[in-house]
Amino acid sequence: MFSIFFAGTGYDKRGIPGSPIRILYKIQEHLDILTSNGCHVTIHLNEFEPNNRNQSKFKLLKQSCQTFIEEKTQLKQKITIEYYNEDFEILFPKLLPLIDQVPALVFLDQNGIKFLSAKYFLELEKTRQTDFLYFVSSSYIWRFGERREFKLHLDIDMAQIRKKQYHKIHRSITEQIRNKLPADSRLKLYPFSLKKGANIHGIIFGATHPRAVDKFLSIAWKTNEVNGDANFDIDDEASKCQLNMFETPKPSKIAAFQMELEKQILSGSITNNLEALNFTFENGHIPKHARDCVTRLKKFGKIDYNDKTPCISYNLVYKEQKLVPYSLLKR
Repeated sequence: MFSIFFAGTGYDKRGIPGSPIRILYKIQEHLDILTSNGCHVTIHLNEFEPNNRNQSKFKLLKQSCQTFIEEKTQLKQKITIEYYNEDFEILFPKLLPLIDQVPALVFLDQNGIKFLSAKYFLELEKTRQTDFLYFVSSSYIWRFGERREFKLHLDIDMAQIRKKQYHKIHRSITEQIRNKLPADSRLKLYPFSLKKGANIHGIIFGATHPRAVDKFLSIAWKTNEVNGDANFDIDDEASKCQLNMFETPKPSKIAAFQMELEKQILSGSITNNLEALNFTFENGHIPKHARDCVTRLKKFGKIDYNDKTPCISYNLVYKEQKLVPYSLLKR
């Protein structure tokens, strides 16, 4: 099930596909898998036009999707699209029970500050099989976050936000929202900052299943192999590569993570591949970063394990349920 609460018209003014059409393309690419597994996909698309009697955007949305489907007969047999022209605050609680019943991917657009309220994150956190992508105009919050209309809907500490650098605003917002989740929550939130001109926007990805986390982080780090959470050099990694004889070189984001993972393993806090993988996902890194670290620890005689590799991957840990203990070696 896919739900897009602010779907748009299907294409932008330049004819570039928006989220609804992109989803249809992706479903088309995986028709063989859907057919072999006997799956049927339901898509819920909402485009609300309260002050437009002609509902031109809503009509364009339906027309764009229906034209796409009519040209692809096999796709038409595998999907059902439900269209809505409703206020988000009314439609969200209406669709929430459906979202909770089946595996779902929910797309949310800030589209007004009230929709960034933590209550929507907390409702999605309660669902069992839901992943979501939330687009946030972070620069907008930086500029207007202290206004009354913002504070009515958005419980964000602007003083804490402004302690960080402007270009890290999206990370800061995600961190504050993450801190509002229940202590025992399984929901993981990951930011990806998007710089366009002087503005910083971004998406927040949320998921409870490690497979979804694995896929998102793989795509994020493939997009930017240096930091994995922005489309620009958010941590000024380039300057860290420049040698300065008077200062201790600062570690890169990957190196800093590997140093912390090594510390956790050598202290006995992490004792096997399951714990290593969970620690990796918790810190927003991909399994390769952890494997390289653990392999190096064995190579230099600091730990040992009875396998050819450290076995840090989603398939080995969660699918095959292969548990590999790491033992510390005496020095």
